[in-house]
Amino acid sequence: MMYEEKQFSCYLYDQMEDEKEAANPDNPRNFMDSLSPLISVMVSREAGALSYDELSAQFGSHYTDRMIRCGVLRREQQRVYLDTPVFLESDAGVLADHFASAADIIADLIASCKQPLYELAGRINNGFPPERNLYHLLCGWSLDGAMIDRLVREDTISEGRPHPTGLEYLLILYEKNPALEAFSDRLLCSFNRCDRDGCALESFGDADGNRLDCFRYFRLKEQDKLTPAFDRIHEVMKGLSASDLTQAAKALVSGQEADARAVRALEAFGYIRNGKPCVPVFTPEHNVIFYAIEELLEKLLLKPITDVFDSLRDLRITPSLHRVPLKETANECWHILFGSINEALVNRGIVAAPEAYAGEGRYLRCIALG
Repeated sequence: MMYEEKQFSCYLYDQMEDEKEAANPDNPRNFMDSLSPLISVMVSREAGALSYDELSAQFGSHYTDRMIRCGVLRREQQRVYLDTPVFLESDAGVLADHFASAADIIADLIASCKQPLYELAGRINNGFPPERNLYHLLCGWSLDGAMIDRLVREDTISEGRPHPTGLEYLLILYEKNPALEAFSDRLLCSFNRCDRDGCALESFGDADGNRLDCFRYFRLKEQDKLTPAFDRIHEVMKGLSASDLTQAAKALVSGQEADARAVRALEAFGYIRNGKPCVPVFTPEHNVIFYAIEELLEKLLLKPITDVFDSLRDLRITPSLHRVPLKETANECWHILFGSINEALVNRGIVAAPEAYAGEGRYLRCIALG
């Protein structure tokens, strides 16, 4: 079968138990980096043009069946379709037109409430200005957390799909192309959270690089995929667990002593300097402030956001042509929309600008106690 092989970047949203499922061959982390040949074949023809027999002849029936079982493909009689959102270079212009203007309108709505938002954030006495605290509470916790939960309850987006494998996740693929990387890698919509023992070591930013944070470290270590960029940190981390780090962070936040090795690791990850937290710390007493911010945003934004997604079904993009479940496509499109909103808020000076790190992308860290 003649086709032009494209390269794809894969993104996974899941609630899997990392250690338990690390060796499961149906865990997408164990196959998603090798999907480019299959997806290239699928998009080389019109949706539904490829038969099960054609794919099986090229990739083998075992592999083809596995990809159907894992939700990458969908079989309808003898025809095979994509069954997970895939975005191609040809989709970039449609996505940009649809979401750029919507993001500006929504960012303007948020900017119109700058004073009450700053008053709320100003009640958090953690040594950081409202702009920095809002970066985490508004851009991260609200738009990448509470708002997603509300959109799921409204049945606007899906946060996961149970698969016949017993795993639940969403797998998203982007063709490697500068026009699409603006959506997949360069928007402020990537939340990393290392959460143990009522303490979360968080970072929020874009995906334009290999972020050297706690979440990424432990995820890659479980898969034995630590890159050379982590060598210095890995040397410090020898023998330390995620719980060792979070327990040390909790102790330092309360002014107590902590394990010296864990403190060095927290310094290497950028959460601690000179034995004290050097990032915003959020405690349970701040929850009432966050809930007030969340309530303000939902009242202001829910209707405009749902209007944006009501029109999504009319877009002629690859997932729609393959009849991928609309709510799964909407999940990724929400990341495009709220990432674009966050960029607009940074550009307007409403929230703090994330720091840029060579090879890692842009992000800011915080510590959250539960």
